[in-house]
Amino acid sequence: TGGVLVTEVEPDSPASASEIKPDTLVTHVGKKSVKTPAEFYQAVRESDGEVTLETDAGKITIGN
Repeated sequence: TGGVLVTEVEPDSPASASEIKPDTLVTHVGKKSVKTPAEFYQAVRESDGEVTLETDAGKITIGN
């Protein structure tokens, strides 16, 4: 298991417009498993446009 814990959501960001909140555990970016912040940021950078996150609160889509 594992994942990346969201500790802060930047105001007026695409993430703040979604359902993601501090203390959300992100386990996947798209279909890619993430276990560290570095893996999370790399997977987001490699995504084009919308990003779907798998979290402990369900799937959350961020972006366009």
